[in-house]
Amino acid sequence: MKKLLPLIVLLPVALIAGLFGWNYVKSSPQYSVYKMYKAVEAHDYETFTKYVDIDSLVSSLVDKALEETKQKQAQETKGSEWAQLGQSFAEGLIALMKPTLKEQIKEAIKKEIEQGNFKKDYKPANAFKAITQIKVQRDGKIAKITLTNEKKGTLSLRMRQKEGYWQIFDMDFDFSELKSVEEKTQENKPEEIIIEKQIGNEVVLATLKLKVNSAKEQQTISAQYGSAKEAKEETKFVVIDMDLTNITDAGFDFFPDDGFRLIDDQGRKFETYRDTIGNIENYLNVRKLSPSITERGVLVYEIPSDAGHYSLTVGKQGTNETYKIILK
Repeated sequence: MKKLLPLIVLLPVALIAGLFGWNYVKSSPQYSVYKMYKAVEAHDYETFTKYVDIDSLVSSLVDKALEETKQKQAQETKGSEWAQLGQSFAEGLIALMKPTLKEQIKEAIKKEIEQGNFKKDYKPANAFKAITQIKVQRDGKIAKITLTNEKKGTLSLRMRQKEGYWQIFDMDFDFSELKSVEEKTQENKPEEIIIEKQIGNEVVLATLKLKVNSAKEQQTISAQYGSAKEAKEETKFVVIDMDLTNITDAGFDFFPDDGFRLIDDQGRKFETYRDTIGNIENYLNVRKLSPSITERGVLVYEIPSDAGHYSLTVGKQGTNETYKIILK
């Protein structure tokens, strides 16, 4: 009995200490982060919003991103009154669009969580690792926490204390990192391969096979049931006659401006003439292309009169190949 007495005395103390310790863990910022990630794993958006103030977080991120863009544009337009006027106009439009933009981001986050696509790069393996690995700097009822991922680096979040838990309301994000990511992407992008073709040559793309039959310059285009259209002053029309074949298993509508550009010898790029439809016979714009059936028609471009030479260019989807069909 005497040997058991110390154990009898220490057991309640241990239980109290354990209970106190567990309550401390449950009420810590780190544990709230852990619970937030558990909600993500369960696709439980309602619980996720307990630990993340979506409204505050999205508003803060949007405001920071727009301010970063504003400062960058201010540097680029410095000294130009017209550019500064354009910037002021753009800022007014952005202010009107902000509420819609925020709602779209919130809906996107909700969808990502409910569909199980929300990233978990910084998720701690368990509650113990959350306590030991997440760094916390507390200032009263506000805490700054730092999560670390060996490959992704660090992520800093700001949390506020609630009744028995903590809630994320802001995050530190270096928007200049977006630029570096974009630059790295461009650096790693394969060099573009230009493949020159002539009129009459066949070009095979990912979904289309095409052949340019001819290219003619005109000052007027007309259709049987439409009114004639004159090229604007100091411009001319280029009418390209071509064959198109859908090489996929399903039909689709052909929208040339999704990939085709006419480029002249001064590097200027042009989309198809906006009044093509109804003003020239046999236009290809929005033509329904059925599988394996060749369609013949025309594309019309309006270009400056001083364009001496020009080509039709189109990239092959999924590759770094661009076809350049020399027209003149």
